[in-house]
Amino acid sequence: MSSTTPGGPTGFPHCQFSKSEVITATHRILSLRLLAVVLLFAAGLGTSAAQSPPKEITPPDKYFHTVDREASGATPFQLLRDRRVAFSLVVSDTDDEVLQTAASDFAGYMQKRWQAQPAIVHQAGSTTGDLIVLATMKSLANLPEIYQRAAAKDGDLSEQAFVIERVPLPGNQSALLCLGGKAIGARYATVEILRRMSYDRSNAQVNLDHVRDEPYSTWRAIYINDSAHQANNYDPNLIYPVDTYRWPLDKWKRYIDQMAFFRYNVLQIWLVPQMFTPKALQGGGVYDYVRDTLRAVADYARLRGIKLCLTNGINVSVDRGTLLDTLPVYKSMPVYRYLSPNKPEEKKLMLVLWDYWSKALPEVSIWQLFPGDPGGCHEEGCGPETYVDLALEITQIIKKNNPKAVIDFCPWQFFGWGPSWPTQLRKDTARIDRGYHYLISKADSFPPDTIFSPNLNDATSEPPVRDGGIMGGNTVQYIEALHRKNHLVHTWTYFVTEGEGWLNHHDRVSDIIRQRDIEARYPISGGICYTMTPSLNILNQFACSEAFWNPAVTKQEIMERYTEGIFGTRDPSLIGIFPSFDVGPTVGYTFAKAPDWNPDYAKIRSDMVRNRTVLESLPLQQPTRFDLIEPATAYRDDLVYFANLYDENSRLGEAVAKARSLVKQSHEFEQTPNHAIRMAQAEQVLRSQQSASNKELEDALLAVKAFDIPAMKARYRAKHYQIFIDYPTDFTDLLPQLIDGFFDAFGADFLAATDKNPSGL
Repeated sequence: MSSTTPGGPTGFPHCQFSKSEVITATHRILSLRLLAVVLLFAAGLGTSAAQSPPKEITPPDKYFHTVDREASGATPFQLLRDRRVAFSLVVSDTDDEVLQTAASDFAGYMQKRWQAQPAIVHQAGSTTGDLIVLATMKSLANLPEIYQRAAAKDGDLSEQAFVIERVPLPGNQSALLCLGGKAIGARYATVEILRRMSYDRSNAQVNLDHVRDEPYSTWRAIYINDSAHQANNYDPNLIYPVDTYRWPLDKWKRYIDQMAFFRYNVLQIWLVPQMFTPKALQGGGVYDYVRDTLRAVADYARLRGIKLCLTNGINVSVDRGTLLDTLPVYKSMPVYRYLSPNKPEEKKLMLVLWDYWSKALPEVSIWQLFPGDPGGCHEEGCGPETYVDLALEITQIIKKNNPKAVIDFCPWQFFGWGPSWPTQLRKDTARIDRGYHYLISKADSFPPDTIFSPNLNDATSEPPVRDGGIMGGNTVQYIEALHRKNHLVHTWTYFVTEGEGWLNHHDRVSDIIRQRDIEARYPISGGICYTMTPSLNILNQFACSEAFWNPAVTKQEIMERYTEGIFGTRDPSLIGIFPSFDVGPTVGYTFAKAPDWNPDYAKIRSDMVRNRTVLESLPLQQPTRFDLIEPATAYRDDLVYFANLYDENSRLGEAVAKARSLVKQSHEFEQTPNHAIRMAQAEQVLRSQQSASNKELEDALLAVKAFDIPAMKARYRAKHYQIFIDYPTDFTDLLPQLIDGFFDAFGADFLAATDKNPSGL
């Protein structure tokens, strides 16, 4: 089978790529990073929509470019026979660290699952038996002529492209030649073999003769939001100086192994404002921990074809500068400050801190300059132009310290730059237009290898691209201008993954596919998969990688690969449970008040009983196909935890709803909104009237009181947010609002005296 479109082989046994199905589900409007942004955005949209709904741009009907995908033949190649390895690995270039690591990781994969590790040799003719040969276009010349002849028909390969060719050898033996444009392509070929193989506890084989494939998007990043206000027990805790859920290096390595198996090539982490402080210049403590951890992570990732990218608002800090909560929009944002470019001493500190960190972390491949959030400059004399000019100054510092580092400039609405922001976010699109025009005028001042990361819809005054993102105002002309200047362009769209709401298991697969499909129609090289829960929300991470690789992938294909890759089955009953976990309300900012939410408690309970039954019936006896940060059993147990959590909370919700409905039968409270009816009103009804219905209300109240809500909250807090207890910060004081918000959505506020009643947490 041959194709020059994003179709082609799936990489899993017995599947084919197909054109993407048309997805008509309404795009969820996910959260922005701050609730203030959501409120202002919503208010502005509401005003403009009432006056004249903005016209939309229809995306092009074809993808921006094509890729080569083809597969033919199904001759068996034995990998494992009776728990014994049936092949050797050949590395064609001993000086290529990525190629060497690909071979050792392949061997380690076999060892972890079957305690059977293939030999690694460096001469294709030095061993007998079947071979898997790793080579690049450059090192192909190091192999015997039989391999060069086999690869002759494949032509040239781009850096990340690969072919797998079956090569017949003397003595009725054969080899699989894994040839990449560069070493990373050869690594993807080995992953393809593991994704395609059929296996059980004793045997494994792959059936193929020829495969050619390459990613549609060349930039495929996971962005971990490890910020102080988003910290949780599923995040790596890079910044708080306690051991609570802090990932040891071994766990970082397992996570990178998972990323590599999913075929990501960028790991992006927020070098948080807590690192941009004069204290960092003295070193020690958490500052040394962050430095040493990131250096080790970068080294391990680099050998697996993954570049480390660090991002931060260019003038964000702590300890020095202007507190953000002195600005009305940030009134509930403690800790963070911005360093004013208008104040010489603060600007000097800003540049010194960038100089320090770009020297301290020479292994960082990419530095993303971000406008703020938190940050920016709201003073007179500041604007988008200020941000661009400062970025050029910081670029010079980074390039001086590490000439090989790549700069990634992120416009992101020129967030926070200019005195008109943020009170007129949607009315001041001219500020954003001005910023983009200035950026284009200065693009040639950036190094030639600079990457730019504008979102497709980024709050400009232009009409939005249909399904291109929630901010409206397209940036197509700017994307095309940067592309014409030969700059790589990727997006920083994170709204389609998990947002910044409750810590639950999300299913955003349809949204992810739709977003990637739209972006693939423009000169965009890829983007990010946002997560603040990297060890939990694995589904979205896998879905993003699949849609980056092939934007025409379908949801069914992703879900079949996902469930088979983790649990060893494509059973529809297992695939069907994942959407039901994505039931919690989302917010734009972790500690913001929860939005209105009207769940069907009975439906949730029914779903969770089914989910628990399906999960607990999984045998989990076969080795896991995917490399994972945690064992499949741990992931299964987390899903069971969420099933139990929503089941219990929905039973509480049903009990409260019953009590409130009985209270509203009283004439005194029949017009009272449900959420305003509390235990006090219910007891008042019991005291004030004598009727047969009192017994029913009394029983309903007993049912509510049977729930130990403080204990439920304590368990939830320990499972999700223990770090805030073990290391109290300004954000710890806001934690009860977050926990109360979640439980109040299930009726726990029925037991509170008022909306302002503290939780006692």
